[in-house]
Amino acid sequence: MVVPAADGGAARGSVPSFGTPERAVAALAHAVRYGSWLTSPAGSVPDLPGIDADAARTLLADAWELISAPRAAPLLDGYWGARVIAREPLIDLALRLSTLADDLPEVSALELRPVLAGPAGVEVTSGTGRIGPALTQPHIKRRLH
Repeated sequence: MVVPAADGGAARGSVPSFGTPERAVAALAHAVRYGSWLTSPAGSVPDLPGIDADAARTLLADAWELISAPRAAPLLDGYWGARVIAREPLIDLALRLSTLADDLPEVSALELRPVLAGPAGVEVTSGTGRIGPALTQPHIKRRLH
């Protein structure tokens, strides 16, 4: 039984239903893990000596600019009444790819196609890569193009 929400999804008070028992068990297991996480004590922010906060802010600003620059960027802002897409998951993906490039110089090429961005986050549906001898000197940082 679904109580319709204004956005067309299921509203509070709907009865969940699943296509298979396995999906129902998976959903119940997820709910149990989430409940366990909610009751765990809150952590604290660790002191991280050696972290350059200004450099981290600059890196995030560069990633924001990288995501906001393409011609498709207006689609993230709710083009023609569509939902606004959070840039943070895309920025996280870009930063992870940058870290991968720095940490594994043997990865000489990596193509993710397509990368789907939506209200629920980012999903990479396919990827291909090439691994071989490192093409750069270890002290030289590569850039995303």
